[in-house]
Amino acid sequence: MKMRIPLSITTAVLLATSAAGPVLAAPSPAPAPSATVAPTPATAATEPAATAPTTATPVTTTATETPSTAPSTAPTATSSPAPAETPAATSTPAEQPRQAAAAIVTRGAIGARYAADGGPNASYGQPITNEVCGQALNSCYQDFERGTLTWSPTTGTHLVTGAIQAKWKAAGGNNSPYGVPASDEIKQSGGQAVEQLFVAPGGKDGAMYWTPWGTGTHFVNFSGGIGGHWAKDGNFRDAARYGYPTSDETCGFAQNSCFQRFSAGTIVWTPTYGSVRIGGALRSKWEADGGMQAPYGVPISDETVFSNGAVAEQIFKSATGQTSGLYWSNWGTGTHRVNFAGAIGSFWADNGNFRAAGIDTPQRYGLPVGEETCSNGDCYQKFQYGVITWNAFGGGTTGMQAQKCQVFNDGRSKYSAQGANRVALALAPRYAQYRGDNVAAHGSFWSCKNVYGTYVLDWRTAAAYGENGFLAPWRQIKDFRTGKLLPPGVTGDTQSAYSPTGSYTFSNPFGIANPGSGFPGYHTVNSASRWGGDINTWYYNSYIENAGLGFPNENMWYFATRGDYRQGILINYNKSDDGTRTLNGEAGFAIMLHTIPYTSSVDRYQTWGCIAIAPERMSQFLREGRPGDRIVMGVESEVLR
Repeated sequence: MKMRIPLSITTAVLLATSAAGPVLAAPSPAPAPSATVAPTPATAATEPAATAPTTATPVTTTATETPSTAPSTAPTATSSPAPAETPAATSTPAEQPRQAAAAIVTRGAIGARYAADGGPNASYGQPITNEVCGQALNSCYQDFERGTLTWSPTTGTHLVTGAIQAKWKAAGGNNSPYGVPASDEIKQSGGQAVEQLFVAPGGKDGAMYWTPWGTGTHFVNFSGGIGGHWAKDGNFRDAARYGYPTSDETCGFAQNSCFQRFSAGTIVWTPTYGSVRIGGALRSKWEADGGMQAPYGVPISDETVFSNGAVAEQIFKSATGQTSGLYWSNWGTGTHRVNFAGAIGSFWADNGNFRAAGIDTPQRYGLPVGEETCSNGDCYQKFQYGVITWNAFGGGTTGMQAQKCQVFNDGRSKYSAQGANRVALALAPRYAQYRGDNVAAHGSFWSCKNVYGTYVLDWRTAAAYGENGFLAPWRQIKDFRTGKLLPPGVTGDTQSAYSPTGSYTFSNPFGIANPGSGFPGYHTVNSASRWGGDINTWYYNSYIENAGLGFPNENMWYFATRGDYRQGILINYNKSDDGTRTLNGEAGFAIMLHTIPYTSSVDRYQTWGCIAIAPERMSQFLREGRPGDRIVMGVESEVLR
């Protein structure tokens, strides 16, 4: 039976104390990140432990040297006895002597730390290699079953274990770009996360981080522009802006830029603009567009907030030197880019952009609500309060602001535009206090056109309404002729002189000569032209040519020669949207949009329920109109929310 040789561990007593590890506060960063990019780590869901390799059982040696006060520059190998000379072969060979395996020993500062941690009962197990010295910063290390102890004259003795050990060892250990451990693991975030400090030659320092919530194991170089910025500006303690690293620092992008990603923000560094943070919705948009390879480049300014934090802006520059801005708001506009180098973006920047005040005022476009979109030489970009277009074939750049028409974009109008090509908005300041109330009988008329789904103001003019102003949709009146109590909002006979409140289409354009109406079915008024006013007849509230019809049928020829009906169009009150069918045999008739008389002006004119505008605007309205166009009309406080 062969005797098993027991393991004997020689431990030297540490005479000099270990150097203390640095605190987390980072030194002033160098103007550029580290030149060496850390290798990509493997992310672990839980912090792994290093697996000890199988080693041969050492033989017992009798060491007589005095323990050193620090690890030697190279471990001292225990002498093995010289093998006996092999005798000549005989018919009965003698047993050959066995060469003794070198012992695994701990010594110096590493040995003292091992002994203090319980020796063979230490949490990191027994040694599996001898001490190796002559590394960066005159350091030594020794591997154990579940960790590595390192020592240097400046850092003292520290233990590296788990995922941090695996990443550090894979990169070269003490000779890695991370350097030599300058602390043991430091528990952070309530003991869940791990931080370990490192020092590299040249005074470079940083830290490795690991968390159990999937951030991986990553190094932050405090001596670089990115790591220095992070360490000073909140580091992992500012979870809302930074948090723990989720990548290593990576370089080699356009403009000689580098970046490192953290849980709640990314820091980008360029030689020209230094270190810049991008976070939140702006970062999400930028990363979705390619991040460091986005067509608009890298951030060159920190995020700037406006309106008490409700709006955020960040400026970017591309590899070709073009500048852009990303914009976000908590008003539901989304996150969108404006290209200042393009015709649309430069027009927006020079003409009010989002800083001009007042929704209904000129020079007010607001924030982008979509990206710049181009097709077949036509480009456009939509903003909160308008649209800017550009045409490649000589059309140039055109800015169209919503102003009052914004009520159809933001839902302030109680009546929907229903996607119409154009919507007229006719508003009076208040209800009439008496018949002939000039304030209530006048107001403004806005022509709003649909440009890529946004209603913008095309033009505005003064308008005249009924002598009794607008009838509230909830108010009941008696019919002027019959005395019958009408349903709420129904104007009845035109002699009541109320303009109805609501949203209506148009039909039956008419006048003394067609100005090129975009509405079909133009009627050229003649001496026989009438508008049916006989209640419950087939022609009630319809165009008819019958010179024999008298009052209450409206003599259109008379009003044309007077100037009221030089040009006009039926507002489909008490009509179907296509204008072909009267809805009620006695609800009302002849509610027109028409011109003012030759001898009057808008501000001195009142109607019996129609809306009257200047002749040139009326002709323009007919030319620009299309089937399905609408009008929203009433007192402003009634129509708008």
